[in-house]
Amino acid sequence: MTWPGPNWSTRLFLGCVLLLTQGAVRTEGPRGFVVGDPVLGRKWSKSTLRVRWSGDVPKFLTRLEVGQLVTEAFAAWSVSAVPASGLRFTFGDPVKQEFRSSADLLKLNFGAPSINADILVVFTDHFDDLVPRREGRPPRIGVSLEQREPPGAIGHTFIVFDNRNLETRAGVFWGLLHEAGHALGLAHSAVDWPGLIVTGLNRPPVPVMAPSGTRQRLHVDDVAAVSDLYRSPPFATQYGWIEGRVVDANYLSRPINGVQVIAVPVASSAAASPTAQTGDRIAYGALTPFGDPDSPEAHGRFRFAVPPGRYLLQARSVPLPFDDTTKVSFCAVTETKDQRELIVEAGKVSPVGNFPAIVRLPPLSFLLPGPTGSLRCGN
Repeated sequence: MTWPGPNWSTRLFLGCVLLLTQGAVRTEGPRGFVVGDPVLGRKWSKSTLRVRWSGDVPKFLTRLEVGQLVTEAFAAWSVSAVPASGLRFTFGDPVKQEFRSSADLLKLNFGAPSINADILVVFTDHFDDLVPRREGRPPRIGVSLEQREPPGAIGHTFIVFDNRNLETRAGVFWGLLHEAGHALGLAHSAVDWPGLIVTGLNRPPVPVMAPSGTRQRLHVDDVAAVSDLYRSPPFATQYGWIEGRVVDANYLSRPINGVQVIAVPVASSAAASPTAQTGDRIAYGALTPFGDPDSPEAHGRFRFAVPPGRYLLQARSVPLPFDDTTKVSFCAVTETKDQRELIVEAGKVSPVGNFPAIVRLPPLSFLLPGPTGSLRCGN
């Protein structure tokens, strides 16, 4: 693909998801479904999706409660809650089928009358038999898996939850909200989570699409991301885009990948969102990607949607091992060389151009050559 394609966003397809292929299960990669560089611009080719659930419910919930939570979680992403998503969901009775191995997932016929679903949520006591283990990584409560990867669009998808790691109703609901976002094609949000997790500071309520959390309602960044991906007609009047390229302040021709770019409204000029809650930090963001090998010019680039208004743009590090394929941490960008102020208009792109950032290496780190001359760090 070429940059900047009309549906290109650095927020897409970096989520914790897997691809099941006939006869084998591939390990997870940075987009999730495919090992290697992220596949950008994939989403569902239809706006109405059928969701069902199956499995052994967590011991502290009834089957009725689980059904209600599944319905409420997907409804949060629907057109009634997020008009610019244009998404609608229908729901059916629980599927009466057991899943004991990844082979059971592979051979499932989503179109069979007994299934009849686009997305199937599975609660299981046999998570390790269904999902490949991640050596040396902490346990997770759930994961999204695409059964097969059709060209261009997202295909039939499972969301699998490990009952052993589900402890509260709130935790189940956050997990459903989060994995529903991945199943729709969203990446992890770039807003707020990395530095706050590492430093142990008291975190503001991070977006639902942050890698961990307890949030029970979409954050403004979650709403902007799904709106940008599906772009229902209200989108053009509610959002514009910020676009640019993060480069090393000392070597302006050298892009920097794996960096958070955050846009914070100046005063109250940016449009407020009805999803904002008390204590929220109104901010929007993206991660500069590893880059698609077919589009080397995309390295260090970012593009993301925000409501019209005046913003202050910042870049900062992602100090956690974010890439599950290479297990490396990215260069620590401790500060932006200049915090860029810009005005975003509805339906228009606000170009930033080269956005210089000062790179400082964390202790015991070494430079790794990135693709097309970009920088990243390992430790």
